[in-house]
Amino acid sequence: MKLITMHPREIDTILAGLYAKIEPLRAEAARLRQSLADPKLPAWRREQNEKRRSEVRAADERLTTEALPYEREYARRRWSRYFLVTNGNGHVHRERNCSTCYPTTSYAWLVDLAGCDEKAMVAEYGEKACTVCFPDAPVLARTFGPSRTAREAAEKKAARAARSAEIAAKREANDITTVEPRLLDAYGSKLYTVTEAKRGLVRALEILADADFIPNKSLVAAAPAAIERIERALVAKTGEPITTIRAAAERSVARNRK
Repeated sequence: MKLITMHPREIDTILAGLYAKIEPLRAEAARLRQSLADPKLPAWRREQNEKRRSEVRAADERLTTEALPYEREYARRRWSRYFLVTNGNGHVHRERNCSTCYPTTSYAWLVDLAGCDEKAMVAEYGEKACTVCFPDAPVLARTFGPSRTAREAAEKKAARAARSAEIAAKREANDITTVEPRLLDAYGSKLYTVTEAKRGLVRALEILADADFIPNKSLVAAAPAAIERIERALVAKTGEPITTIRAAAERSVARNRK
């Protein structure tokens, strides 16, 4: 693919990957240089470090050469770039040499925003945009609570909506009244959910199992009809075969009678 046809995001993604390899090499080169300046360094260690420094330099030069065409294309087009300081309250900057930062400051390159309009970036990151780099960015409000960017607010709103939808779906799935608005158990009590209907079925089966010991014969007489209508409602609601529903209820009866 020709560089002139590549989107800034594609070019910066490649460069970010190359610099992710280059920066550790340069950090290692600095450590090696410092160790070689020590006059007390043993000869064998000096030889080992010099050999490693040559290897590091060669790798740095190779990767820097690989990055050069992409940097030249950036120099030709000069699209917008954004960098996020990687601490808890880090701001988004235009460059990595902002006066509000330090030599030791570390950054995350926001390659997805390469070429993004500055106003669009500020709208998305809000108070996280550095006001030195972007004078029009909103100033962090002095509040006791944490600030929220437009992105964070949107993500939290989407998460709340998804959670609400999940709860609503579970509630609807458990609502037996959608198939039987007036479902009654053997005692004549109304059943509102699938969970309640399954419990009502178990109670009705227990009534039949203990029929000889229940003085209220009208309750015993009501149990078969209750079993039939509850099972019918559960089949309509869950789609499970009546044999599966009955078998699960009978297992519960057996557990309760142990």
